[in-house]
Amino acid sequence: MAEDSKDFYELCDKFELIWITTTPQNQIILLKQLEQFKKKIILEKPIVTKESEIVVLRQIICDSQANIYLSQPWTFSTLWSEAKKILLTMEGELAIHAERGGTLLRSGFPPEIDWGPHDLYLLYDYAHDLGAKGSDISLASKRFKENKIHLGYVLGTVTTLEIEIGYINPRKAIWKVYSEEREVLSLDFQNSELVDYRHGLEVRSKFIDDNPIITMLDYCAENNSDIDWDLVFELYRDLVQR
Repeated sequence: MAEDSKDFYELCDKFELIWITTTPQNQIILLKQLEQFKKKIILEKPIVTKESEIVVLRQIICDSQANIYLSQPWTFSTLWSEAKKILLTMEGELAIHAERGGTLLRSGFPPEIDWGPHDLYLLYDYAHDLGAKGSDISLASKRFKENKIHLGYVLGTVTTLEIEIGYINPRKAIWKVYSEEREVLSLDFQNSELVDYRHGLEVRSKFIDDNPIITMLDYCAENNSDIDWDLVFELYRDLVQR
């Protein structure tokens, strides 16, 4: 059915929570059509693929009466929750190295824009819980190479985050955290495993029964959105700007 048809509106009106899972261009169209609906709406990643879409989507979100969320299930995973508890208690300089990607190639946008939001959302969530503002996160380096993008961030004065994302074979989703040039944490999102090296031991935790998508949906159903869209769009600009 057409997105502006009566049947479309009647169907959407039956649900309190709507998850739009289509291309960024179609998401913008649908969100515009639904801006008068006082619903809860989740946007699939990526939400934009170029700078011009940021301007359009920002205005639609500003005008919308809906509660709008990001599809960011990894930030609701038990793996991330446990790792973040440790990260938030660590003092001194931290260096985080992230690598994520796979072999899936979609038409319409390159693999780094497909995979990148996962780690940008984790960065956003970590910064949010630190109480950091957008001005506390700065892009220090950016380069492209062989279907990959490298983004280097500085968070505050003591944390750096190096992200490499794009086409990777085999699929990979790893964060490694270093303190005083020594690895202290390893997060393997692909295999739901956290390894803690802080005390000279190798303490492994597996979260094989975790279901972060359900946790995310429960959160959206029970809570209003508190997303800092200015920061989200700045991170997306870093990703899509060529």
